[in-house]
Amino acid sequence: MVRATVNKKVLDTLIRAKLATMEKCRGVRPLPVRWQEPDANGTNWVLTGWAGGSDEVRHCEEHMQDYLALLRSNFLVTREGS
Repeated sequence: MVRATVNKKVLDTLIRAKLATMEKCRGVRPLPVRWQEPDANGTNWVLTGWAGGSDEVRHCEEHMQDYLALLRSNFLVTREGS
């Protein structure tokens, strides 16, 4: 499948918007998406982490796994500095 290439800010916005729909994740903030060399699945970006209380972060990480997998399978990011 061909993936769309977007600016990493687009992914940051999509991730924040999804979190905003999850009541137990209101106090959790995703750290920025970062470009990386493509991994074994061809994904060239990574979410650098989460900020918030440890229990809330753990809950949100678990509930965001499928959504992040969907984003990884559909989007690449432009290389930083290009």
